[in-house]
Amino acid sequence: MAFCLAFAISAQCAEPLRVFIRSGAKTHGPGMHEHPKFLGEWTKVLNERGARCEGGNQFPTAEQLAQTDVLLIYTADGGDLKPDQRAALTNFLKRGGGLVTLLDGVCGHDPHWWKMIVGAAWEYNHTKWRYTKLTMRVRDHTHPITAGAADFDLDDEVYDGLHTIPEVRVLADAEFVLKPSGTNSTASTKTIPQMWTLETNGYRAFTWIQGLRLKTFDVPQYRALLLRGIAWVGRRQDVNEFCTAAELAALQAGGSNPASFLLSPDSPEANRRAPEKFLARLETSKGDMVIEVQRDWSPHGADRFFNLVRGGYYDDARFFRIKEGTWAQFGINGDPEVSNAWRERNIPDDPRVLSNVRGTVAFAFAVPHGRTTQLFINLKDNSVTHDSEPFVPIGKVVEGMEAADALNAEYGESSGGAFAAASKDRCLSRAMLI
Repeated sequence: MAFCLAFAISAQCAEPLRVFIRSGAKTHGPGMHEHPKFLGEWTKVLNERGARCEGGNQFPTAEQLAQTDVLLIYTADGGDLKPDQRAALTNFLKRGGGLVTLLDGVCGHDPHWWKMIVGAAWEYNHTKWRYTKLTMRVRDHTHPITAGAADFDLDDEVYDGLHTIPEVRVLADAEFVLKPSGTNSTASTKTIPQMWTLETNGYRAFTWIQGLRLKTFDVPQYRALLLRGIAWVGRRQDVNEFCTAAELAALQAGGSNPASFLLSPDSPEANRRAPEKFLARLETSKGDMVIEVQRDWSPHGADRFFNLVRGGYYDDARFFRIKEGTWAQFGINGDPEVSNAWRERNIPDDPRVLSNVRGTVAFAFAVPHGRTTQLFINLKDNSVTHDSEPFVPIGKVVEGMEAADALNAEYGESSGGAFAAASKDRCLSRAMLI
């Protein structure tokens, strides 16, 4: 009998974890509350890592919940459920379904009911929000989700004054600075719980407030904890099942959000060695591009590009020089303080391995050993002209070359007012490692 039971449990865990992401419409400003993008990106992540994930912008039906092990709620007013939806959720939880709730998923207009389900809930005209830089302070080092995790930094949001129930287990707090205001002339530090678990009535719930900015979901420590939370509520034997080695290493190392080194280009964090091979996705106004980089093609160039992408240097930038059908150049950060910090941080030239054929990506430069942050995509075979100069390709576009071809070349290499008019057609909204 014991052998049969052990075999049954093992077989059950061998089945893919079935996840449903309850998403919704985008709200707030650019890069914030990007519920549809989260749905698309995390459905892909979970499926690629062995789960079986689907979702939508409506609460799942009873039939969908019957085929779900974990329900992840990331949408505005996630607690506003109709009577039939409450009944379906109750049945789902009664059979041991797992629940993950992020950010405004804790909001709703019946907080005293919703807090009993997820452990913490927002009440309108009572709970307060604050956009802030913060440090996630791990409080519980024994729970499987946070075991071995070090403190780390985020630039996100906190909810203060949430309703919680005594049964929750606080895993981590957010520590942030309260700036002077009114009669208070000195800054002070505040620490409040922002991550909980709840085990009650045969089900597990994991709630985490941070998740305002789309960039937050790229932070490796955040990804590792969220993936662990999904695995834990889904009762997987290994909570690290969906995490990469790099994410777990970052979780154990903790420290600053990579974006914090953008004003410290000489710091060790800003000069990490790149992997021997990596992929970076550029999200542009004309579609996404994926660039493959191999370090032996240009070691110094690969290291610099890797760290700039990690830090978010290219986010919300522009393709500011385009020669139609020839090349498209990008690589100046929109914040003058950041761009100035990197302006003279040159890297040595590398011997050329690849030719400047169509689709390759190389650093631009003004003088020898003068590469800094600016790159260009070869829109045609430029090897005849560019290979005679030290334009050394660091990578190549392996997906989405049509997006590069479609960038608005009407204003060519113009800047100023003409460029501003065209910038919506030349936007690089985000670069990220994948």
